[in-house]
Formats: sequence, structure tokens, C-alpha cells
Amino acid sequence: MIAGSVAVVLLVLAFFMGRWTAPEGSNGEVYRDTVVVYHTDTIVHERPVYVTTKVVDTMLIQVRDTLMLSDTVYMAVEREQRLYEDSLYRAWVSGYRPALDSIAIYQKERVVQVTVHEPYKVKTHWGIGVSAGYGVGLSSGKFVAVPYVGVGLQYNFIGW
Repeated sequence: MIAGSVAVVLLVLAFFMGRWTAPEGSNGEVYRDTVVVYHTDTIVHERPVYVTTKVVDTMLIQVRDTLMLSDTVYMAVEREQRLYEDSLYRAWVSGYRPALDSIAIYQKERVVQVTVHEPYKVKTHWGIGVSAGYGVGLSSGKFVAVPYVGVGLQYNFIGW
């Protein structure tokens, strides 16, 4: 009778200990939080070097003589097209002896951060369970090892 009431009291006590040690706000739901950030990175190339040059056509330009102001000569000049290229940009420049002084590239970068919130599991070492094994009992005034099967309060060293 006394052992039964002690077992009931321990069972109720273990139940309330489990309720008191549960974390606040743990409702068991899994939710995701996604944050998207756009970052603009500026890359400046001061003196890019051209990769290819090709002659597109010929144009006539007016050249004035420095000795006589009324003398005008038209001269055929090749119009070139140059390609400036890198892994981040491609620029075409054309004209008479074309040159690209500098180029600025505004590259947009998208950063996505996904956070998954999972419910917190309380890992408790205490429990009530079925026990089986050998125990120490008192028989005829002597302590004797006897087989034991029963329900008991236990502390788990290893859990799975």
C-alpha cells in the first residue's frame, strides 16, 4: 500500500518536473525566415587594354594647311573598332585611333539567407520506466541478490 502511494507520488512529481523544465514558446512548429539583400559592387578599370582591333571603314577628314589658311586637303583615315573585354565587361569603342580611358561596372549581387527554426527538444535524463534485472533484497536477515521486475524512477546516462 505504501509502495503504491509512493509510486503514484513519484509519477505525479516526474510529470510536473517535465512540464516545468520545458522551454518557453516551444510549440513544435517549424518555420523559415528568408532575408534577401541586394549589394552593389563597383569595379573600376583605370586603363583597360584592348583585345582586338579591326578596321570598319574609311572616312575623310579635313586637314588645313598651317601656311595657307585657304588650302584644305581631305585625307582618308581608317576608322577602327576596338574591343575591350574582361570576365566582367565587354566594351566596343570606334573612331580614329580609339581608346577607352576608364570603365566603371556596377555589379549587383543578390545575397539570400534562409534560416530554418526548428522546435527545441528538451533532452531530459529523468524518466519512469519498466526495469528488469537484479536487485538486493533482505531475506532471513541477510542481503541477497534477487531478480527484480518492476516500474521505477530512473536516470538515463545514455539516450536514443
